[in-house]
Amino acid sequence: MIDIRDVSYEYPTKAGALRVLDRISLTIREGEFVSFIGPSGCGKSTLLALLADLKSPQSGTLTIRSTQGRAIRQQNLYSIIFQEVTLLDWLTVQQNIELPVTLNPALRYIDAKDMLEQVGLLPYRSLYPHQLSGGMKTRVSIARALMANTPALLIDECFASLDEVTREQMNLFLLKILGQIKRTVIFITHSIAEAAFMSDRVVVFSSKPSRVLADIAIDIPRPRRLEDIENPDYTAYRKTLRTLLNQSAESQA
Repeated sequence: MIDIRDVSYEYPTKAGALRVLDRISLTIREGEFVSFIGPSGCGKSTLLALLADLKSPQSGTLTIRSTQGRAIRQQNLYSIIFQEVTLLDWLTVQQNIELPVTLNPALRYIDAKDMLEQVGLLPYRSLYPHQLSGGMKTRVSIARALMANTPALLIDECFASLDEVTREQMNLFLLKILGQIKRTVIFITHSIAEAAFMSDRVVVFSSKPSRVLADIAIDIPRPRRLEDIENPDYTAYRKTLRTLLNQSAESQA
């Protein structure tokens, strides 16, 4: 489904080239939910931008369904949710969700009313962004990304600004929606607990120049429940992930 092979990337600086990705290779299967976790600045968002053809690769290949480069965008193979909520203030909830349809009516879409019902926003469809809570704005962003019938969903820390309780509710909300609207997901997060709770696999990155330290399968049945999050299985996964991240931080010091 998603294949990343020997990808490296450097940024130019006054002191010379700064390598942030170092020969990254990953395969993500159809329908998997895979989280990327690692130190700040290690290149997770850069890797996502390369996959989405928002940056040009310098070495290696990145493909979605054997397609790469500009063709990934031209064939509408992914939707993306950025860290900052980017709703248009002058559009209602429904109009914001329908924005992909407005921009490109030729593509296949989910019915807007069905989407509003599934994400619990039908009663709020006529409200404007300034009338919404942070969690509701995030729901609108997720619904808009899911409107297009794309095989992959790329998410860059879209819950980072939410308080802990709202964040947990958004975790459950996203998992519920993905149970109904299937996607292959790459999910960037700094939260160890979130990565363990949400994912089929967690890919742990080192500090830059970033390498894959570990690829951990989360062998916990779905559906996931918040009341189980302190169970021994989750605790063991969180401990493993924390140990790996601490080792990465110590190697950078």
